[in-house]
Amino acid sequence: MKIREFLAILFVSLLVYACAQRGRPDGGPIDEDPPKIVTERPANFSNFFDKEELEITFNEFIKLDDPRNQIIFSPPIEPRPQILPMGLASKTLSIKFDLDSLQKETTYTINFGKSIEDNNEGNTFPFYKYVFSTGSYLDSLAIQGKVYQPSKRVADEFISILLYQIDSVYSDSVVYQKMPTYISYTQDSTNTFQLENMKAGKYKLVAISDKNNNYKFEAAQDEIGFLQDTIVLPRDHEESFSLSLFKEAVDFKAERPEQDNLNKIIFGYRGEITKENHSIELLGEKPDDFTYQIWKEKDADTLNYWFKPYLERDSLLFVFGNEKKFDTVYFYPKELEIPDSLKIAFEPKGNIYYDEPIKITANIPLVEFEKDSMLLMNTKDSVAVDFSLALDKYRNQLEVQFEKNEQKSYELQILPGGVTSFFDEVNDTLSLKVSTKKYSDYGNLVLTLQNIKSYPIIVQLITAEDEVKYEQFSENAQVFEFNYLEPAEYYIRVIYDENKNQKWDTGDYLEKIQPEAVDYYMEPIKIRANWDDSHVISLPD
Repeated sequence: MKIREFLAILFVSLLVYACAQRGRPDGGPIDEDPPKIVTERPANFSNFFDKEELEITFNEFIKLDDPRNQIIFSPPIEPRPQILPMGLASKTLSIKFDLDSLQKETTYTINFGKSIEDNNEGNTFPFYKYVFSTGSYLDSLAIQGKVYQPSKRVADEFISILLYQIDSVYSDSVVYQKMPTYISYTQDSTNTFQLENMKAGKYKLVAISDKNNNYKFEAAQDEIGFLQDTIVLPRDHEESFSLSLFKEAVDFKAERPEQDNLNKIIFGYRGEITKENHSIELLGEKPDDFTYQIWKEKDADTLNYWFKPYLERDSLLFVFGNEKKFDTVYFYPKELEIPDSLKIAFEPKGNIYYDEPIKITANIPLVEFEKDSMLLMNTKDSVAVDFSLALDKYRNQLEVQFEKNEQKSYELQILPGGVTSFFDEVNDTLSLKVSTKKYSDYGNLVLTLQNIKSYPIIVQLITAEDEVKYEQFSENAQVFEFNYLEPAEYYIRVIYDENKNQKWDTGDYLEKIQPEAVDYYMEPIKIRANWDDSHVISLPD
């Protein structure tokens, strides 16, 4: 066959193959419309519902996204109805019921959330709701509200809203044990909710983050919010309810101690331990020279218990706890390696902020320091700088505080004997160099707050990820000055510190304690280098 004939045949074959391919021509319009319902069998808002299957037909193929979490039956139906299609595309959405699971004379609502989307473009048919009654009429009472999350500027989506009917057997513990009477969820980032088609009665309103999607409160992992008062339906006036979602403080529980080396025991725990309220006491006889020191492991729920001399016993009995609860724990010592020799570390390295101390830490508890064996120099001007020292044994941290000037270099020198460890080791010669930036590298903020509900307050500058970068505490109205801020965008969080402990306190559901209130200013404040910004902001009502 000649080359020219071969090329002609090949061209015709490719042309025929291309024409046989089906597809949307390039440049055609993209479908942006959500699916539309063609039929509902039985019809939506039906009475005397007695069908084993509900069918909803759409004008195009649809699929279900996360139906287990998105599709909610209110009141709950057990066993949960079968939902189709699962993982497949279809024009018909089918829900199959066990008729024995439906209560008599009851109005049911099926909320589909954002589960329904078209198969090709993923356009969502959001918040579709199907309502039916097994009786002669549809219940029509409703409430609405909003969920706030004090720990977050923007609350999580799809918080479960649970309503429990208060009857002769009701108790607050139902949130742990039983399914609610009615269920809804917050919508999108607005965090608003509605509960509709309810019957008259008295109710308890609760919100939970519901990590297991079982409509029960599990304190170890879920956050909870609750309305202090009982809701009575019908109401003589419209009202929007507010719920503050919080993580309950975990009760203290000691974990089994572990031995790290010959003279160190690690005490793990759950719950809260502070510098002021922790206690680890060794029971039984101890030698006269027995001593110990405890420090909190950074970013871990553990206390490091260092002791000397080593006790040659089969077991040791400790009482370990905080001011509210103590556990008795046994420890079985082993003759492990002796501790490593003393190693010193410094923070920060490189640049240092104007209000930041130099932190000296070690792998072994620090017990003493000698200021006369330390020297701090302004190396740029070759002058000594006065400084103060403070040893925080709970964090095993020696802080060096000193006044800093802009664009200067400082060197801290520690001669042998400057610090002494728990095992009477002393340091070798050490040095650290740090530098400050120019004042013009930072920005300053003067902040005036309006519509403060009460004092004292904690004013925080936080990032978009809710990380606290700067904060101030005040017991009275004042103008807040934040100086030498890193250029960035910040948001304002105000904590109403009712007990004046200078931190946010969570709530307790069974004790009916609400978390401390928090306000956010939702517009970002941009801090620019070499710029003094002044803002007067009004907090929400």
